[in-house]
Amino acid sequence: MTPRSTDAPLPHGDPPVNAQIPGGVRRGRLAVEAATAGLAFAGLLGWASTALVGSFRGQDLPGRYWQPIPLRTDTSGFIAFLVAAVCLATSEYLRLRRRREAATG
Repeated sequence: MTPRSTDAPLPHGDPPVNAQIPGGVRRGRLAVEAATAGLAFAGLLGWASTALVGSFRGQDLPGRYWQPIPLRTDTSGFIAFLVAAVCLATSEYLRLRRRREAATG
């Protein structure tokens, strides 16, 4: 089953996402937008979990967060925050560009 296309704008102003868009370029852009949004939320979850470790077990911050990964807990939280910040900005830029292209084209 494939999603149906509607030309009516959504209530919040974003154009509808259609899986049957002709041309692979637009589909690829949607995939990149979705991937960056997913990485951003994963980064936020990673940062939040290290923030909780710091709040309740501050003595565990110098230790490893996950044993297979040789990173300190505070370092992994910092990296997760940077990943979240970059990916949120990128996904929002791509969403706004898609919106602008739909409005003009």
